[in-house]
Amino acid sequence: VGGYFRGFKDASGNPSSRNTFNEGSIVVRPQYWFGEHVGLALEGSYQALATAAVRDDGSKERASMWRFGVVPFLTPAGRGSFTRPHFQLIYLLTSRDAGARLRYAPDDKFAKRSNEHYLGLTVEWWFNSSYR
Repeated sequence: VGGYFRGFKDASGNPSSRNTFNEGSIVVRPQYWFGEHVGLALEGSYQALATAAVRDDGSKERASMWRFGVVPFLTPAGRGSFTRPHFQLIYLLTSRDAGARLRYAPDDKFAKRSNEHYLGLTVEWWFNSSYR
């Protein structure tokens, strides 16, 4: 589990500055092991942004997104969060609200899509790592 919250205030004193904002994120990623070399991680996260800026329609700028993931993995060197090599197949579903989509350029694909699917394969290998 991890997360953060931070706030910024514009030094100009403008009460509607886009540079005055709060943002935060929380992530949960439990891992389950099936034997010594294979496991599954599930990930869920929420990210949000709230600025002091006001849109043309009078609403405040707000943006948020949810992300859910399924990550099966293989560690030939055995159990452990830091054993390497570490092979992962990653599937992520990201869901952005209208405010998050407005933060992209109008012609950007992400401005038009509420949901995004991602499928990837990763390999992590730390050279000269011989500890578990």
